[in-house]
Amino acid sequence: MACVSVEELFGDSGGFCGVHAAMLVLGRICRRSTVNGDAAEWEASDSGPGAGGLRPSSLWVVAEAHRFPLLPGMTVEDVNANDLVAFFVEVVAFIALAVFAWRAAPTGVRSWVWMLGILIVAGSLWALFVSPQATFDVPVLALLLKIVILGAGVLALRSLTSPVWGILFGVVVVVNTVLIYIGPFAR
Repeated sequence: MACVSVEELFGDSGGFCGVHAAMLVLGRICRRSTVNGDAAEWEASDSGPGAGGLRPSSLWVVAEAHRFPLLPGMTVEDVNANDLVAFFVEVVAFIALAVFAWRAAPTGVRSWVWMLGILIVAGSLWALFVSPQATFDVPVLALLLKIVILGAGVLALRSLTSPVWGILFGVVVVVNTVLIYIGPFAR
């Protein structure tokens, strides 16, 4: 099992701030089992450093990809390049919508209200119906909302920048969305 000790990551002292950083970044701190010194057996530590008799020198960070699930039933190894492009597309679309709402509204408080309003409405709809951990599993509505929100992001980007950037982003959105449902990257 590929493991890295705290000492190897943060020096001989294995300072507590380094341990906290490892817990935040990797999401799990484990203690090496003392049974026959077998490194294949691990005990998860939900307590903080120093609690439960754990010393920084006895903490180990599991660096194996399959130990860190991203979503229930999904691991780092399940994420492909198309998923990363999809994340990029979604972030750009939401930013474009926010900037478009900011510029479309009159100045002052109204621009803040429009920007936050569009982000809250679009983000809530996305979280409820489209995201991988959506509350409601309605595939037709999820696809329709994806088309509407990403399409609005494409139009917003086109109006904010040159038409060429909007068209290029639109092509990336269409190809990415098609590859999510059809082809080698299908889910």
